[in-house]
Amino acid sequence: MAMTDESRRKLNVFTFVVGAALTILAIYDLSIGERAASVWIAIVCWPIVAATSAHQLWGPAARRT
Repeated sequence: MAMTDESRRKLNVFTFVVGAALTILAIYDLSIGERAASVWIAIVCWPIVAATSAHQLWGPAARRT
């Protein structure tokens, strides 16, 4: 079953919001002194998720449609 454009856009908005929120949470964890490996992995991964979702939502390919 193929996703519609509207479903894909909703999924991208959801992943952008979650990625941004988890990035903020990881930065907060670092600011209070948490130094676990999972926090450092989150600092790398969640901004990538948010950035790629934002690119799909508002990037050059989104402007063509």
